[in-house]
Amino acid sequence: MRYKLFIATALGMVVATTAFGGEFKRLKTKSEYLTTVADRKLVAEWGWVIAASDGTMMGQINGQPAQGKWNWQGGYWCRTISYGSNDLPRNCQTVHVSGDTVVSIRDKGKGKQTAMKIK
Repeated sequence: MRYKLFIATALGMVVATTAFGGEFKRLKTKSEYLTTVADRKLVAEWGWVIAASDGTMMGQINGQPAQGKWNWQGGYWCRTISYGSNDLPRNCQTVHVSGDTVVSIRDKGKGKQTAMKIK
C-alpha cells in the first residue's frame, strides 16, 4: 500500500511539473498555506477565489458569486464551496506552488488538477 501511495504521489508531481512547467513545491502545513496562498486572489479560466486566513472563501465561479469554507487536515487543504445552485462537496486536496502558479489536485492528490495564478 505504501508503494502505491508513493507511485501516485510521484506521478502527481510529474504531471504537475510537466503540465504547468517549473518545479512545484507541495505545501504540507497550514502555516505554509497561510504564508503562501491564503488571503490572495487566485485566478483561473473559470473565475477567481480567495481563501481567507479565517477559513472562509469567496469568489466568482462561472460568472456566479461563490462562497465556502476551508480548513487544513492531515496535510491536505479541504474545502466546501457553493456557487449559483451548485454545492460542491467537501474535498481534500494537495496544494503545489511554483512562482505565482498554484496547482491543487483533488481527492488527496489523486484527482483532477486545477491551475490558478496568484494575483
